[in-house]
Amino acid sequence: MCLKEINKSSPRGRVSGVRKRQVKDMVWSEAIEGRNITLRSATLADAEYTYQIRQDKEKTRFLHTVGGTVEDQRHWLRSQMEKEGDYFFVVERKNGEKIGTTALYNIHGRQGEVGRTLLYGNLVEIAETQLLVNDFAFDICGLNEIVTTVLATNRHILGYDRKFGARKVRKEYSSEFGCDIVYFAMTMNEYKKKREKIQRYLDILEGE
Repeated sequence: MCLKEINKSSPRGRVSGVRKRQVKDMVWSEAIEGRNITLRSATLADAEYTYQIRQDKEKTRFLHTVGGTVEDQRHWLRSQMEKEGDYFFVVERKNGEKIGTTALYNIHGRQGEVGRTLLYGNLVEIAETQLLVNDFAFDICGLNEIVTTVLATNRHILGYDRKFGARKVRKEYSSEFGCDIVYFAMTMNEYKKKREKIQRYLDILEGE
């Protein structure tokens, strides 16, 4: 579980640890602020939204299928909120508009997995979401390594993960998707080497 708080005044929306605390449950109580977007922990009130976006066949063709009903999603959220090592975030623009989800979960020791990412934002918003969840994992939760899984047919995200410092570890065939799943890993040092370059690129896109 995470041991540090967020410094809300940190430059460029980057999260940083300012003092240690023990988190008693797996719902992160603070908003994680970027310049353009905010990550906040999903609540039961987000059941309908998180269910509906997972019904978007175009957006979810590379994700596991979510069936059932909104009420089933509410039950899933309730269990997720009680599960150790599982943080599920709703991504919002500064005007409060929801543009998707992301998560850090399967935390074991100093390793965790980033996924459940489904975003409707623009390039800057998507990249900033990735920076914020990675910063949360490394700077706040104190992890040493992040792992991700990507379908081999999702060529755009395969390249995207590499740009953030991830390296391919292995691949294995998935009968559910009918293709290989590629496993990536990224250490804190590998990420830090890429982070400032990505931030500078975002600054250029934003005209700074």
